[in-house]
Amino acid sequence: MSVDKEYKYLGSGRNRHVFLLPSGRNVIKVPINEAGRTDNYLEAVRFKKSSINSYASYARCRLLNFNQACLIMEYVKPVLFISESYASQMHKEARSTEYCTWFAEQDKYTIVTGDSPDWVKCIDCAQVGLNLKGKLVAYDYGN
Repeated sequence: MSVDKEYKYLGSGRNRHVFLLPSGRNVIKVPINEAGRTDNYLEAVRFKKSSINSYASYARCRLLNFNQACLIMEYVKPVLFISESYASQMHKEARSTEYCTWFAEQDKYTIVTGDSPDWVKCIDCAQVGLNLKGKLVAYDYGN
């Protein structure tokens, strides 16, 4: 089985490729180097510990049993927080190139007007989004 032929490719970072599983409810994070294996391990451990007591909310995940390298995580649609003033300005400039570019990218994000919760500032690059239940969670928190 080839992951890149079986599943929809969502993107890559420095250490991992991410694919959407056919159910649409989960993703698989495939390490492309040793740092990717470490990121997957750290995310699994951090999620497990977060159920005890955590300031931040983390996407549900687990390491695959057969190889302990790949990580299965619930699907999370990234959130983009924008200020009230920026949203107002974008609305006024609806024909601008910036607005058109922003609007074209909007389907990749859930747009939220206003400030993010304080815990989001603790997540690298504020990589948070909404899971399928509508809960705001971090989806990239391994390193």
